[in-house]
Amino acid sequence: MADTQERVTQLLVRQFNISEGEVNPETSFLDLTDSFGIAEFAAAVETEFQCSIREDEEAYAIENVGQLVSYLDARSG
Repeated sequence: MADTQERVTQLLVRQFNISEGEVNPETSFLDLTDSFGIAEFAAAVETEFQCSIREDEEAYAIENVGQLVSYLDARSG
């Protein structure tokens, strides 16, 4: 999980030009960008983690970094 957290943090830092200190499990994606930026970030996550984020109810419920890390970890096993 720590590796996933670090990778997500680094993606956020690069994508939104923020510092690592601004990212924690409670960081809301809507506090960082708009829906277009979130879509671009989702594409970056899919590339980084070589996965597909399904457009289902569970994926739409992801609002913050901690939820995304849990979502990715649950699908990596």
